[in-house]
Amino acid sequence: VNPNPVNDFKKILQITRDKNIGVTAIKAISKHRWKSTPTYKTWYEPLDKQELVNQAVWFTLSQDGVTTYSLPCDVRLWPLVLNAVKRYKKLNAEELEKIVNLARENEYQPLFPE
Repeated sequence: VNPNPVNDFKKILQITRDKNIGVTAIKAISKHRWKSTPTYKTWYEPLDKQELVNQAVWFTLSQDGVTTYSLPCDVRLWPLVLNAVKRYKKLNAEELEKIVNLARENEYQPLFPE
């Protein structure tokens, strides 16, 4: 949502594509680090509404070079992620930008800002 030279993943994806290396994405359904009492067994606050999980998973898997996505550690979130994967569709540039804007509006934050 707020890429800077330190956390901009697109440069890394380009290198992996150039070297024909697959990428496993992690934490795709994170909003931000917990700001309140955790309700899931994750160290970050996850998205837990199907539409939002769809957007996050589809955004992640639509990045050129990402070959797979790991499940969150809380098994209660697995059905949401697996449902999104089952119905996955590659997003176009306009759809990707819309999701980035929604993430900004909802104040999602990178888990690894530095």
